[in-house]
Amino acid sequence: MSGRVTKVALLIATLALPVGLYLFLRNFGENQYQVPIIYEEGITDPLDGCPATHDAQLPDFSFTDAEQAKGNFSEHTGRIYVFSFMQNGCDPQGKVLNEVARVANDFRDDLRVGVISMQIDASYAVESWLGLKSTYGLRADNWNLWQVPDAPSIVRCGFNLEIENCEAAQQLVLLDGLLRIRGVYQAGDLEEVDRLITELEILLLNEEDG
Repeated sequence: MSGRVTKVALLIATLALPVGLYLFLRNFGENQYQVPIIYEEGITDPLDGCPATHDAQLPDFSFTDAEQAKGNFSEHTGRIYVFSFMQNGCDPQGKVLNEVARVANDFRDDLRVGVISMQIDASYAVESWLGLKSTYGLRADNWNLWQVPDAPSIVRCGFNLEIENCEAAQQLVLLDGLLRIRGVYQAGDLEEVDRLITELEILLLNEEDG
């Protein structure tokens, strides 16, 4: 009797496996898993002093990079970006900067990905950034440092991150090729950074599949 029950259980399990696989492929096999757009309708509940927005795309801003080249952010669509924010006194042990370097290193050979560290304080000492960049052998097109006029306003009103109490300096932000925010992550948390890497890879895969 027990042998018959075992055979029936095995038969049910054998039939259930392809059914389960079919359902999985049906739900996830055609790029059904998407990384959500955080502010798809714009920022409707902005921080104090910031206007509401009506577009998921970040507002344009100008910048000067580490090689003193100038540009406008709106001209840089088509790449996936990871942004970090450098602020005096907010990363004394370099934990955040090391995680940013890890992300940049993971995608060092993929020109579809750019990692940008934006200086909230123009006086931020850049020696640690230069040291890590040199240690990993990273290029400027892989990990760059941007000085942005009125950076605090861009961070607060564009990225919707508060700069007081080092809030923005503890975050990483993932942008898609249309410069829309797709994720915000705790920069000092290994699991959060791993999630960022996974979701970035998903954006790349979805981009490949059209």
